[in-house]
Amino acid sequence: DINVDYKVSLPTSNQTSKSNSSNSDTTKKETKETIDWIERALERKKSKIDIVQAKFENLFTVKKKNNNLQKQINMTNKLIKMYETAEKKYAKKASNVDLKDSLKKAVQEGRIGKKTKLSTLIATYGEKKAQKIQKYQEYYDLSKEAKQNKITAKTEKRNKQEEQYQLYVDEAEAKIARSNAKKDIAVGYEKQNKYLKNQKKFLEDSYKYQIEIAKLTKDKVKQAQLEAELEKELRALEVEKFENIETDFDNQISLIEAESSSLEAQMSLIEAKGD
Repeated sequence: DINVDYKVSLPTSNQTSKSNSSNSDTTKKETKETIDWIERALERKKSKIDIVQAKFENLFTVKKKNNNLQKQINMTNKLIKMYETAEKKYAKKASNVDLKDSLKKAVQEGRIGKKTKLSTLIATYGEKKAQKIQKYQEYYDLSKEAKQNKITAKTEKRNKQEEQYQLYVDEAEAKIARSNAKKDIAVGYEKQNKYLKNQKKFLEDSYKYQIEIAKLTKDKVKQAQLEAELEKELRALEVEKFENIETDFDNQISLIEAESSSLEAQMSLIEAKGD
């Protein structure tokens, strides 16, 4: 058999009293504070987008600028989804507040009217009810703010997409200008028409992205106008190609005729000397 001897030391009444007093003080001092992590997440995401956007100003090639804008667009897409989540979470938080529908409506729309009593328009409530109204108002406003920010973010995304397309338009227009300059000093229709063939591709690229910009704003009139302009420009290129061939042919005929005239003149001179 194993014998275990032990003693239990009970706290004295004085020790118990001090312990209870200490716990009571701790409970009284402890307060609760709400931390909004949703707001923190949104602010961090916006800050990251701002950093990427700031880097854009120091980029000078179309490729690097395009990559930067695409990164901004991808990050903005995530921000839009975060705003959608925030809108729903804040709305749910507001709906959980124990408050009469009439007061919720007052928070949502306010109250005003010539025949409404002043005590109803500028009302006084007890502390608990006032706290509930303020709590509902806080989360209702945050939900609506998230909704508005989502709309703003969608506009910013569209602007970035337009800027991205405009990069391609500007690049294509620059290529057209360079090709035109080379064509103007080219000799022979084959070389000239080679530059016109390149211009056709650059022209199609330019109008392709101009049309994409019109689609972003759902401007169907502008879209149709651009499509008609492209068709007209392409026809003009084909006409110019034919004219280059015709001009080159005429030049060759003129050269042959000039050489023929020169030859005839020489023959006449020879014949005259023979006589």
